Amino acid sequence: MKPFLEHTSSINGLYGPRNSLYLSQDEMYPFIMNAVRQLSKLVRKRLQHTPAFEAALVSVFGRTCSFAHTFRELPLLDGMIAKYPSHGCGYCGNQICGCENHVRDEHVETNLPDSFQRAWSVHDWCRHLDQVYGNVNNARGLEGTLLRLHEEMGEVSEAVFLGRRDITQTREGAMLELAKEIADLFAWLFAIANLCDINLEELLEHHYGGNCRHCGKRPCDCGPFITNRAGGSQLWVHTRTTDE
Repeated sequence: MKPFLEHTSSINGLYGPRNSLYLSQDEMYPFIMNAVRQLSKLVRKRLQHTPAFEAALVSVFGRTCSFAHTFRELPLLDGMIAKYPSHGCGYCGNQICGCENHVRDEHVETNLPDSFQRAWSVHDWCRHLDQVYGNVNNARGLEGTLLRLHEEMGEVSEAVFLGRRDITQTREGAMLELAKEIADLFAWLFAIANLCDINLEELLEHHYGGNCRHCGKRPCDCGPFITNRAGGSQLWVHTRTTDE
């Protein structure tokens, strides 16, 4: 199994050149939201145990990776380790989260970062978060967990907005705060995979481990994204197929 960052780098290697050519950094956020909306529609229609749902889930993951890579030197793993340390919940400190009624105190930063987590695979992260938060996520349910993913998207947008305007914050500090928010996005994706009993590691390798499924090349050499209207929402449509 690959370390988590190898997956993000692999996805960027596959689609990064195309994204940088046809999507600005500001367009990456609605690009992710487009995939999140597709995921939400499938949940609403009770289609979470279908290949379409799995494809939508890895699409959100892949687009989140692409977004993270638009920020140079983003300390993504530092953010993930800070928010989700190996010893347990970063809020209550318990090995199994005991935060009552989902109302948490301020996040507690550890002075002893768990450096070995840098070698963790996607499967390792999924298993760890299931051990710590599986009970509360099961109680929340899939739809509630998906709502938290939507909420986290808003917090990522806010972190980008404030990071560009807070003159009291250093660039390093702003980047770490953004890394933590993006880490939360990945954490909710891991939670959704766990709730649906999906092996996210295998799916990522299947979808992103080889060449582009549309043009057959690596990196992807497909043409520009096309936008159109379908069902009242804006969709990014591949020039060769609508299945991205």
